[in-house]
Amino acid sequence: MTVDARHASGGTTRAWLFALLGALLVLAAGQVVAYYAQESELEQERSDVLHRLSTVRARLEGLVNVNLSLVHGLTAVIESRPDIDQAGFAAIADGLVDKRYALRNIGAAPDLVLSLMYPLKGNEAALGLDYRQHPVQREAALRARDSGRTVIAGPLSLEQGGVAIIARKPVFLPAAEAGGEKRFWGLVSAAIDVETLYEQAGLRDSDLGLRVALRGRDGSGARGAGFFGDAALFGDDPVTVEVTLPGGGSWQMAAIPADGWGRVDAGIVLLRLVSFLLALAAAVMTYRLVRGGELLASHSARLDALLETLPDLVWLKDANGVYLSCNPRFELFFGATEVEIRGKTDHDFVPAELADFFREKDRAAIAAGGPRVNEEWVSFASDGHRELLETIKTPVFDGRGRLLGVLGIARDITQRKQAEASLREQEAFFRLIAENMGDMVTVLDVQGRRLYDSPAYRALFGKPDEVQEADPFASVHPDDRERVRRAFATTIATGIGTRGTFRVVLPGGGWRDIESQGGVIRDVDGRVERVVVVSRDVSERRRMEDRIQQLNADLEARVSQRTAELDAANKELQTFTYSVSHDLKAPLRGIDGYCRLLLEDHREHLDEEGRLFLDNVRNGVAHMARLIEDLLAYSRLERRGLHGQTLDLSRQAGMVLDSRRVEMQALGMVVDVRLHGLSACADPAALNIVLRNLVDNALKFSRQRQPPTLAISGTQTEKSVTVAIKDNGIGFDMRFHERIFEIFQRLQRAEDYPGTGVGLAIVHKAVQRMGGRVWAESQLGHGATFYLELPR
Repeated sequence: MTVDARHASGGTTRAWLFALLGALLVLAAGQVVAYYAQESELEQERSDVLHRLSTVRARLEGLVNVNLSLVHGLTAVIESRPDIDQAGFAAIADGLVDKRYALRNIGAAPDLVLSLMYPLKGNEAALGLDYRQHPVQREAALRARDSGRTVIAGPLSLEQGGVAIIARKPVFLPAAEAGGEKRFWGLVSAAIDVETLYEQAGLRDSDLGLRVALRGRDGSGARGAGFFGDAALFGDDPVTVEVTLPGGGSWQMAAIPADGWGRVDAGIVLLRLVSFLLALAAAVMTYRLVRGGELLASHSARLDALLETLPDLVWLKDANGVYLSCNPRFELFFGATEVEIRGKTDHDFVPAELADFFREKDRAAIAAGGPRVNEEWVSFASDGHRELLETIKTPVFDGRGRLLGVLGIARDITQRKQAEASLREQEAFFRLIAENMGDMVTVLDVQGRRLYDSPAYRALFGKPDEVQEADPFASVHPDDRERVRRAFATTIATGIGTRGTFRVVLPGGGWRDIESQGGVIRDVDGRVERVVVVSRDVSERRRMEDRIQQLNADLEARVSQRTAELDAANKELQTFTYSVSHDLKAPLRGIDGYCRLLLEDHREHLDEEGRLFLDNVRNGVAHMARLIEDLLAYSRLERRGLHGQTLDLSRQAGMVLDSRRVEMQALGMVVDVRLHGLSACADPAALNIVLRNLVDNALKFSRQRQPPTLAISGTQTEKSVTVAIKDNGIGFDMRFHERIFEIFQRLQRAEDYPGTGVGLAIVHKAVQRMGGRVWAESQLGHGATFYLELPR
């Protein structure tokens, strides 16, 4: 959230708070008045309920007393006639139990045993009831006897059916002797039907307008259980009265209006509505007053902040050119503060010629009645630097159209002008390159329409107005058109130019091969606006490439033919080699055999010179045989196929050393092998030949040393393994390094160091065929080290 947004939010919040406070004050005053008015209404309502409830109570008490007075009259008869029988009892009770009263039945229990009953019909089940044995009625009967007063019980469920209030009045006979105690005769029990009692008292009256409840079963008052109406009514703040019963008990009767408390009078509703409307009006007025003041202060603060931070020069003059205000950027122009500028004119700060120019532009804006724009170079008095300003001067009028002054806003456009000049220079440079380069340059919009074509393009396709098509890709060969269209769409979508080749159809017929590279020009928002395509006619190159491909195909055919011929020649050479080997070996074996026979059978006939001659012949034959074998080995390396596999170099060296162990022990050679964990990709047989020749070489040239030594070690890199085979022999001059790997090249006389001059050539050929290389390092008289580098 910006500072302005937070400030606006805070101002709105404060305005709402003040509005809410004003509304709450008015609303609170209205609610207080409404509260007291409603309390007065409630008191009046409670008074009305109490009046109606008192009427019901009076009727209820009167009905109970009337019914009990009938019972009192009966007890007076019994006191005078204690031996009254059922017939006499019925004759008296007949006038008491009728529809005028609530009495349901009357019974008499001499000595607490119910034996007299009226009416008898329907109440036969009650006869013979012994109050002293009855679990429910025993307590009330004994209490009436012991207290000598009428005891009210119930309402109770009767054994003969129904619910009634039971009134038990004790009957006492006069004392048998003067001054003696009265004698207890028994009880007179009257059942008062509760429904009749409720009906006659008006509790069931639908016009009563009250909800009534009674509690105090057995005359226990407010402490007793409820027996009429909803017991929860006693928790609704009811109006209560006590219903006094004969004998000292009571019931508590409660009532509330049928619709409940709190019925709001129309006047109260109107009063609350008026207070709410007044509160709303107060809130709106308060909000507008507070918000208006805050907005005015906020607008003033934002205007000041805007003017202070604005990079433009802003000022206001009156109609006579006198400065009224300006922003800090303008202060830098005059080199003075706003306080120093206010009340002065341009002539106080700039040369008269420039001041007159400013005043002329002011008058032009006033005369035009609207904004006027001009450009002007000015020097800032604060540091002397110059800027090109784009100035807008606008006349300011009041509400009645009277001129108040001129508002000026000036923006530094120095960099913009420089950028425009640079852009024009770059455009000219681009056009110069495009107009003079051999490649074709085309600028397209995002729909593919050409906006610019270079001369090279026009030379191939014609003038722009001659090649414009409804479809910008119409000149592309039909077989390539969709591919080019998709590539163009991809460039627009991704902003990444693509390189490709395609064919175009020329206006005059025929087609050419084109190779192009696309690029994009973006607008200020980073969206692709233009596509620049640099193209080259590669038709001639394509023809040359096709020609080269044909030549390569011909060459490959010739190479295949020559290879076949060479394979045939190699086979013939192999046959010839074996033939020559066999034909040469046979005579050599004959010569050696005959010489050996002469020496064995005719030694005594030969002198010492003759025996020497024969030994030389045999040595020559042996040398010739070894030479033939080495030549055959060299020839086989040229012909045989090699099979590279991963080999354990320590194991390969061990096998070669085992084959030469006897000779090494005879010479006392010290051998040190350090190839543990090293492996290389090589042909097993070829590697064996290489190691054997190098070990034989070390044996040959170090046999005169005491003791001769041989050290075999290795190192490895990520891609190769290097094995070093070092001896302490006679060594060689490094000037002859390349010569020692050539066939038949020797550095020592055969008489001193026998050999054919083929061994190291075989080593070089074998290593080369396994994809490795071999070289040596030596110093004459200090041994030699041969290195093998093989792939891993």
